[in-house]
This record gives sequence, structure tokens and C-alpha cells, in this order.
Amino acid sequence: MSCPRSLFKRLGDPERALEAGREAWHRYEPMSLANVDSSLLQGSQRYACERGSCWPLAVHLLRGISQAGIQPDAISFNTALGALEESGHWELSLSLLEEKNKVWPSDPIAVGVVVTCCEAARAVSAAVRVASAHATPMVAEATSPFSSGRTLLADKGQAIPDFQHTSVLLEEVREAFKAAQLPPGAVIVDCFLELIEMQWHFKLQSSGWRSTKSVPKAAAPPGGLLLRVKACGVCRSDYHGWKGLDSDIVTHGLPFTPGHELSGVVTKLGQGTTKFQVGDRVAVPFILSCGNCRQCARNRPTICEAQAQPGFTMPGGFAEFVSIPRADRNVSLMPPKVSFLQAAALGCRMTTAYRAVIQQGRLQVGETVAIFGCGGLGLAAVMIAAAARDNVRILAVDTSDEACKKAIELGAWHAFNAKEGNEYVRSKIAEVTGGVGADLTLDAAGFAESCENAVWCTRRGGRMVQVGLLLHGKEPSIPMARVAGQEIEIIGSHGLAASDMPVLLLMVASGKLLPEKLVTREVTLEEGAKAIEAMEHGSPLGITMITHFKAKDLKESKGVRLVQGNFADFASFLQNSFTERPICHGLLADLGVSSPQLDCFDRGFSFRGDGPLDMRMDTDERVHTAAWHISHSQPKQLAKCICDFGDEEPAFAKLVAEALCNAKPQRTREAVEIIEECARQASMTRGKVHVATKTFQALRILVNGELGALETLLASAEQYLAPGGLMAIITFHSLEDDLVRCKVRGEALARSSREMSRSSVWIPAGSREGLRPSDTEVARNARSRSARLRLAVRASRRESEPRCFKYSSKSYKIVGTWDDFKGNEMQWDGTNFFFIVTLSSQEWDSFQILEDGSWERTLYPSCRDGNPFVQHQLMGPDGKGHGRNWTIGRHEEDAGKAQSLYKVELRPDTVGRPSLVTWRRLREAEAESLRQQAQRAKDELRAKDLELRRCKADENVRLRKEYEERKGKYSKKLLKEPQVPQSGDDQTAESSADFAHGFDFAVITGAAGNFGAVCARMMAAEGAKLALVDLVEDKLQAVASEIQDQYKVPVKAFALDVTKDTDVEKTVAKIKAEFGCIDCLFNNAGYQGLFAPVDDYSTEDFEKVMKINVTGVFSMLKYVSKVMIDQKAGSIVNTASCAGLGCPTSMPAYGTSKAAVMHLTKISALDLAPSNVRVNSVSPAFIGPEDGFMWRRQVELQAKANPTNGPERYYSNDPDTVSKQMLESVPLRRLGTPEEVIQTVMFLLSEESSYITGTDINISGGNVLGGARG
Repeated sequence: MSCPRSLFKRLGDPERALEAGREAWHRYEPMSLANVDSSLLQGSQRYACERGSCWPLAVHLLRGISQAGIQPDAISFNTALGALEESGHWELSLSLLEEKNKVWPSDPIAVGVVVTCCEAARAVSAAVRVASAHATPMVAEATSPFSSGRTLLADKGQAIPDFQHTSVLLEEVREAFKAAQLPPGAVIVDCFLELIEMQWHFKLQSSGWRSTKSVPKAAAPPGGLLLRVKACGVCRSDYHGWKGLDSDIVTHGLPFTPGHELSGVVTKLGQGTTKFQVGDRVAVPFILSCGNCRQCARNRPTICEAQAQPGFTMPGGFAEFVSIPRADRNVSLMPPKVSFLQAAALGCRMTTAYRAVIQQGRLQVGETVAIFGCGGLGLAAVMIAAAARDNVRILAVDTSDEACKKAIELGAWHAFNAKEGNEYVRSKIAEVTGGVGADLTLDAAGFAESCENAVWCTRRGGRMVQVGLLLHGKEPSIPMARVAGQEIEIIGSHGLAASDMPVLLLMVASGKLLPEKLVTREVTLEEGAKAIEAMEHGSPLGITMITHFKAKDLKESKGVRLVQGNFADFASFLQNSFTERPICHGLLADLGVSSPQLDCFDRGFSFRGDGPLDMRMDTDERVHTAAWHISHSQPKQLAKCICDFGDEEPAFAKLVAEALCNAKPQRTREAVEIIEECARQASMTRGKVHVATKTFQALRILVNGELGALETLLASAEQYLAPGGLMAIITFHSLEDDLVRCKVRGEALARSSREMSRSSVWIPAGSREGLRPSDTEVARNARSRSARLRLAVRASRRESEPRCFKYSSKSYKIVGTWDDFKGNEMQWDGTNFFFIVTLSSQEWDSFQILEDGSWERTLYPSCRDGNPFVQHQLMGPDGKGHGRNWTIGRHEEDAGKAQSLYKVELRPDTVGRPSLVTWRRLREAEAESLRQQAQRAKDELRAKDLELRRCKADENVRLRKEYEERKGKYSKKLLKEPQVPQSGDDQTAESSADFAHGFDFAVITGAAGNFGAVCARMMAAEGAKLALVDLVEDKLQAVASEIQDQYKVPVKAFALDVTKDTDVEKTVAKIKAEFGCIDCLFNNAGYQGLFAPVDDYSTEDFEKVMKINVTGVFSMLKYVSKVMIDQKAGSIVNTASCAGLGCPTSMPAYGTSKAAVMHLTKISALDLAPSNVRVNSVSPAFIGPEDGFMWRRQVELQAKANPTNGPERYYSNDPDTVSKQMLESVPLRRLGTPEEVIQTVMFLLSEESSYITGTDINISGGNVLGGARG
């Protein structure tokens, strides 16, 4: 069907054309245009585009052009896109954009149009799709959905972006970044303005999910804050809520916004909130307690009676913004080294696991814990157990082989697949624990089978923690007879108190806890909803984290990050994004206001429509409007503002300021009428430029403080832009351009009293006047006429200093500056310097080389690694290339001034040095080699880590084998006949053990004290495995950790009160089960008690001393000797004292107890000798050092206990005198050292003393040989 040609001829009449267009839209199919003349068709389409109200006809004609096989021009497409976007038809404009991409896949202009005008999420979506179609390396286009002004986009992908967000000076910016030759993996920061207010979020409803966009932002509640969500986890609890299994969501009703594992940035504060500031990085717990109920008063906020929970009792984190109540009580500040993803990963699962394992489960050092279910919560429990307690055996159970493998990677010793059946799981755990069962079990899966298995696998007197949420209707069958008969504790656990959240955040900051290892997938907001639906088939491996809130296919542009802030936040953005070395390689700052902002009359930026005289880029009420500034300013102040910020003439600025201050307008139309009236009075006309343009520009800069933010950006760029990096700034105002020009070129400001010092770190690029839009661009976009692009390269330290170079035997300076020669550089070939120039024939004569000292100006060449290198092609004045001799000089106006001319030989790139292309390839090859080396090192480290975990898992088997071998050696030594070595024979006998003293495992009590800690270190130095026992757990853990880190031997710590017989029996049994045998016991636990005469001594303290020093020593000796009797070998050393040998004054309890220990040692030696168990004791006294705590304490207590002017047998009551008296009572006249005592202990414990038993060795420097005291 042919389309009537008269339809298009009538387009000359606008009204009839529009009517005909509407008729054609309904009557004709696009293919009916196939026979129309192409020039007529395109002309008609372009006319229709220019008529904004006739966009349907424009699209109809444009599609007809494409389908008819006619090649349309870019202007037709772009004008059609503009018409569609101005009308708000985003969907149609995006489809048309994709159609355009088929014709011009490399033309980015239309992309810039869509990105600038379209809403943020759809713009990113379109840009990503268009770029992906022809494999562009990076897409950095997006507009911000935030109201605070500028947005930063950072890219970690390829080096050069093919698209930019702006259509102003687009080609110039793109060419500048391409010429910069940034390294692979460069970070480019793109700053621009946007004012669109909207947010995206997803809501739950009974039939599934639905998306809501362009909704008002949430408000900051009283006592709370408004959080901009940066990361939110997807949890199985969200799935329960979606299925109607959460009572809170059922009560509130659907639809509802889920998400309770979130972190983000504070954007607004509610009334009464004092702990936080806008911009703070915070983590939010999923239980927000009230602080007023009975449970909060009992310090149990996890079961607060009025608790609020994001995603359950209030809208959650599946949104860009969320209101958080009770902020001061519940929200925690994030340490600088903790990322948003890490903080959100702590969320529900990691915090819940911490409370379940550590607080409710009370996991202790050396215990066994079995975790059922290795989803996000179960794997978090594995990490917590491994990080918070030493020497814990972790057993994991799950139905997925992949989950079991992940559990092993995170620290589990064994992992079992529950698909083999319940009996298989129970038998395996029984086998690993020696038939006893686990000390602690956790059900983290929330299924009936996992709960039942957890109870069945708990040992007698053990603890079972239910932490996974069980679905209704699937209650487990718990064997309550077993629970009661074996006294198994069943404990519930829910969440974590907000006051404990900083503890976990500090563990993350220190690197002790790595929650990011649990994150297996980062998704968009829409994909997060689908992830919850997928939980119908079971919990996924690890944690799924929502980190993108913009569009469903933002995942295709992983290198793009959207960050809220303004130009002044450039430094903090980099610091928060890169923990190791915050640096970027490219910076594009687009100043001014975009077209959508100007066209939004409600914001007051434009004088072409009526609206409130607002002009705030951030609608926060703390920022004053333009109307407020006019009302509160004096005419003189306002006139200076208009003159400085608006480039207005002083006389006219004064006239306008006085009129505005008198009238105090509140709307833009009122202000425009006032300015127009002033222009009529001053007889001022400006052609196409409206008279209100400069005044509105000045007010906008004043309201938003744009120049201050620009100055901060320029200062930050010096610090954070990498050497060789490119800074590109697009300005729309002469004062902005003055600031940039002054900073990078060292020129004075043209106007204004503002001062800006020039920095030597910038190498200006481009022309002195800056790059301006072409006539074609101005014709296409009239608002681009005032734009100007400034380029500068960040110099290295070498480049920022003047350089002199030596040529042949003479010294020369390079005449001129970088500005004069636009990129002239020098190349070193090992012998001579070559001047590489890129001047046109008209500029050639301005370049000269003169003898040193004839000119003072110096070129700042670009260097890398200390050597200059080539960036540009070598061109002669005739444009024919290089490889010729040129005489370079300069024509002087005064012909009488003779100048010395020198010839410079310009050689090809191939002479004496690699070409630029070869150099680049070498650099790329070197970088790839370094990446491969790093990957190999990482793989080797991972392999070593896996091997270490396998060794840990098999440690019990190895220990049992060693015990059998050890027992055999003892038996052989007992049966072996004693032989006397003959003179001259080889007396080097085969050692019965691998270590210097012949033992490889020892138990030490009182291990946190002086003698115990020294003994542990000396034994560990010889390679012995150790079981350390003490009452003070924190000191004991510190000693154990130090020894294990320093000597790399197995060390396990056991907190124990030796006076409790039952606990002693259990601990000895646990040590036996853990190590398989007990070779030696250093029975060292003791208590010195008070210093006082008998008549003043406390009965309670006497009983305490006797209980610890005698009963405690007896209990350990009793139960350890039983183990040694079974193994037919062993050695025990008890710590006695010289106080038990003599009669020391003021020590009735201690002296009596140590005498009892010596007698107990002799009796025990007789009883245990038939079983080859030896028992000895050591009696130390006067052990230093003199400035040590123990010696000073003994001296002070002794002095305090002695009466004034007492008999000679007493010590003095002065501590210094007592110290001297004690030393005088030692024949050797010095104090002993702990090491001297322990050497004797180790001798008695070793096989070197195999024929010694029932003996006490006095270690006192001869003190017991005589003396009036002690």
C-alpha cells in the first residue's frame, strides 16, 4: 500500500501536518513508507521531531526509514530520542536507542542523551545493553537517584571508557582519555550533577514479588536516622516471611519490604539522635531493642518485649533508603577498614552464630562442636568457632557436598553428607569423638531431622543449641528420655545484643574474622527477590548479598560503582573504596547543571518557567534556599556575589542586588521580572543570552558552595591521582575555569579576590585557552556554548622539577615550557637525547635550542622509571616524518640580534631503542608476568593451608601411634640389662626419645604462674607437646597462644580449679582422650598465703592454703598416676619449698603445706614404684630476679608481717633491709633464676633420672645449710 506523497507535502503547513501525522499514525503501517523518496522522508521526519507535540509521527516516520532500508542520519535519531524523553516515554526511547545501535554501534551521542535525561536505573540498563552489543571495555553512564548533588562513578575494568555521561565535549573527552594511555585496570572517577529524587525497592506479596519505583524517600524517625543502604543480605528468614510463616509479617500483612542484614551511610538524622552524623558508615543489627521493657532491664535485649526488626516489624533493607528507629541504642559505627559488604555479612547469620556458639553454647577451649546445616548460618558458626576458640574440633553436617567442602575450607575438621542417612551421620560423629559425642551441637538448618540428629549426637552433660528456625508443621521428635537421663541442655538462641556488635566489627577489622568469605554471590535488588524464591528448594551455599540497587542488569557492568557525594567527597570516596592504596588514574569532573535539572521548574534553577526560588542541589532543610540568601543579604554583599560568581558588570550587579533585596522574591518568575525591569532601566540588551542568566548562575553557586567543592577536588586530585593520570574538567563559568587554569598553569585569577596557589605537580595539556565545543555541537545543544574543557596530567616528582640535559660535550636547556610545545618530549637511546616534536609548520619556527644560560625557561619532560619516553609521533615541519637533519631556530624581530643555531639529528624510532609499541608490549608482558606470579603464590599458600588442616584432622591418630611407640620404648628400657661402658668404646647410645630430655608430652599445673610458664616455654623449645592447666583462664590462654605461635608445637589450655576433685578427674580424662597418654606431670599449682605469726594468722586462709597446696596436689597426683599405672610408665615432679624444710617465720600455713607435699612425694614414690611411675619434688627458695614482681611481693609481705623491734630471729620491718637480710642468708650471695629451677624439674621428669624416685632436691643456693632466718 503506497503512502500519499501529498501527506508529506502538506507538512509545510504545521497545523495540517500535525493533523495528517496523527491520521497517518493510525492508518498506515511502517512498511507502507518503503516507496517514499528518502530525502523527502527524512526531511519530514526531522520536521516532526522538532515539533515536540508530534513525537508519534516522528517515531512512525523514523521506523519507516529504517525498515525501508534507507540509511537515516544521526540527527534524526537523536532528535527523536530527545522528543521522546521530554515527553516521558522512556520505554519507547530505549527501544529506539537499541534500534539506533544496530546502525551506528560506535556512536555514543544518543547514549549520552538518554543517560542525561532518562531516570537512573533505566539509563544504566540502556547504556549497558548498548555497550555490551559491541563489546566496549567500560560503561560509566548513570544519573544518580540521590538529592545531594554530584555522584562519583568509579571503574575498575578496562583502561578507557568508550562512553561518557555528558554530551558536551564528548569527543574531546574521549580522545583525551585514549591519548593518556592509562594502564590496564585503571580506576577512573567520573563526577557530575543530578537532582532526580527517587528510590527503588521490592515488596513482598502473596503471589510473589513486585517492584516499586519513583516513590518518596523514607523519613528519618525521631531518635532514629535515614539510612542509604549499601549492602543487604538475603536470608532464609526472608523466605519464611514470604511463605507466611513469620507472625510479625502476618500481623502487618502483605505487601511488605524484607531485608534485615544491612549496612549503609547515614543520610539524615531524626530529632533527638546524637550519636551519629550525616555521612557516617554504620551497621544495623536485626534486633532493635527498646531499652525500657523488663527483658532490657535484665540485660536480655535479644528477647526485648517491644523489639523492632527491619524486614519483619518494619520495612527492611530491600530498598535504597530505610528508616532506622532507636539508632543511638542499636546502630554501630563501622571501623574504617570494614567494608559495607563485610558489615552486612555479619548481619543476621554471623551475629546469630556468635551468640549461639560463644554466649549460649559456652564453647570452651579443646571442646568438640558439631554443626548441622552449612548454609549461611552454619558456615558462620564454623568460622566463629574456629576464630574465637583455640584447639576446637569442628564437625560439620550438610546434604550438599559443596557445602561440606566449604565448611572444611573455613576450619571444620570433618564434614559429613547427611544424604547418607541419619544413622550414618550419628555413627560418624560417634567414631570421631571416640563414642562419647560432641560437647556442643548446633542445629543451624531448621529441619526436623537436623534437630533430632543434634540431640542424638550430644554427649552426656553436653549442650544442644537450637538456632535455625523450624517451619511450622514440621516439629522434630526429640528423645526427651535421653535428654533427661543424660542431663543434656537444650538451649534456644536468637540474634545478638546490639552492644556486642562492635566486638564482631573489631574482629573483622583486625582480620581475625573474614565474613566476606561466606559471600558466594553479589546480586541486584531484583535478583535478590529471585534468590528468596529459589529457597523453596533448600538454602543456598553461603550468603547472597545485594550490592546493586539500580537496575536488573547492572551486573553486566561490574566495574561501575555509584557513590553519593559531591566534589569535596572525592578523597573520602577513594579512601573508603580502596583500603590498601587509595588512588585513581583518571578524573572527569563535569561542572554546571544538566538539562533535566534546568527544566525542572520546581527546583528553581531555570528562569524560563515559574517555580520556587530554591536552587538547592541537596534538598536537606539545613541548606538555605536562594530566596533565603536574598532575604538575609545586604545589597552590597549580594552585588559582589553577582559580580564575582556571575561575571556581571559591577554597575548592573549593584542595581539588580538592590532591587532583589528590596522586593525579596520567593518565586523565579518574580526574580526574572525584577531583573528584566533593571535591564530596561539600564538599557541593557544581550542578544540571545537572557539578562537573568548571570544572576541565576551566581545565586546557584552561592547556594550550593560549588567553588569551595571545586577547590577541594583540585587539592584532593593532587594527592590521589596517580603519576601520569589525566584530569579532565568541564567548566561552564569563567570563574570556575579561572580556578582550574590558575591551579594547573600558575596564572593569576582574572577577577575576584579569591586566591589559588599554583601547584607544580600538574603538566597542562591541550591549548592554553582550553577546548571549546565545535559549531556543530553548539548547533545541536545550545547550552554547550559556554562549556570549556581543561586537561592536565599528574606529574611525578621527577617531572615537577626543572631538568637540564647534556647533549654531546655541551650542556643545554630545553627552551620554552610544556604549554609552548604541546607535548614535546625527549627520548634516551643510551648515547644521545632526541628531541621529539609535534609542531605544525606554522609553529615550527617558535622552537629553538640555545646554549645554556641564554634562556631561563625550562621544559618539564615526562618520565617513567627515571628515563624519558616517547608519547607522540615524530613529525618534521613538512609533515613527511623523521630520519632527517633539521636546523631549528627562531626568527627574532630585531634582525641585528644574532642567534647561535644548532643542528639536531632526528632519528627513527628503531635506532638504539625499542619503538613505542614495543615498549608498551613489554610493559604489558611484565604486568601479566607479575599477575601470574601473584596467582601462583596464592595457589601455593592455599595448598599449604589445606595440607595443614588435613594434618590437624588426623592429629588424634598420630598421637595414638606415638603413645604406643612410647609405651614400647619404656617397656624395653625396663627389661634391658644395665651395661657399663668400656673405656675407648663409642659411648654414643641410641637415644630413647627424639628430644633432649626424652619426653614428648607433659602436663603442667599452675601454668600461668612464674615456674609454670617458664617450664612450658623450655619444654616447648625442645619440641614437647603440652597440656597447660591453671585457674586464671585469660592469663593461661595468653601463655598458650604465645608458646604455640613461637614454637609451633601442639599446646592445649584447660581452665581448672585443682581443689575440685570432680573437675580434676574430668580434666585428666579429657587430656588422656585428647593426647592418648600422659608422660610427665609438673604438679606446680600452689598458693603462698598470708605472712603473719601464728597468733595472728587467719584460720580461713590456713584452710585455703592447705586445700590448694596439699589437696590440689594430691588430686592431680591421684588421677594422673592412674593413667601412668595403665601405661606402665611416667614421671611426676611436685613443687615443694625450702619453707617445708626449715622453720620460716610468719609462714605457718605455707611451710606446713610444703612439708606435707614433700612427705606426700615420698609415700607416693613407694606406692607407684612397682608400676614404673617415679615421683620426686623440688624445693626452691630465694628465686629472683630482684626487680621481679614475685620477689618484691615476698619481701614486702615479710616486712609487713614482722613486728617492730622484734627479736633477732625475725626479719626487719623495712622492705629494703629485709631484701638485704634474705640475700645474706644465702651462702652463694645471689638469687636463683626460674630457669635454674626448671632445669632440675626437667631432669627429674626425663629418663636421665630414671633411677631416682622419692627424692626432694633443694634449690636455694645453700640456704638450708645454716643461718638465723629462713
